[in-house]
Amino acid sequence: MLELKTTTSGEFEDALALMKKNMGPELKSRGIVWDDAWNRSHYIDNDNYSIFSREDWIGFLSLEHKQDCLFIHTLQLIPEAQGKNFGYRVYEWIRAEAGSSGKSRIGCRALASSPVVASYLRLGFELVKTENVLCEMRLELLK
Repeated sequence: MLELKTTTSGEFEDALALMKKNMGPELKSRGIVWDDAWNRSHYIDNDNYSIFSREDWIGFLSLEHKQDCLFIHTLQLIPEAQGKNFGYRVYEWIRAEAGSSGKSRIGCRALASSPVVASYLRLGFELVKTENVLCEMRLELLK
C-alpha cells in the first residue's frame, strides 16, 4: 500500500538529506556544489508530501500548483524503493491530483543525464528544453 501524507518538519529534514544523497554526486560531477540553504528555501513553501509504503517512509514529493500546471519540483525515493514501481504509483497520484485541481498539464525538471528522464518520456511527457544540466518536460492532460 502506498500513501502520501503532508510532510512533517522531521520528514522534511530527511527529505533534504535524501535529495542530497540521490542528486549530490551527479551535481558534483558537473562541478555544481550542493547548497543546503538554497534547497531548504526552494522547497520549504511547496506542497510537500512524504511517501509511505505500509508504515515505512520511502520518499518525498514536492509540488507547486501553478495557474494551469501542477509542477513537480522533486520526487525522491530511497534507494531500496527505486525500480520497484513506487515511482509509477506516485505518478498516478500526481495525475489524479492534477485532474482534481483542474490543471491542464504536469511539468517537471530533471537532471538531463538522469535515467528518470527516460521514465518520464515513456509516461508521455515531452522534452521542452535542455539548459545546462537540467531538462524541462511537460505532459499535456486531456480535459
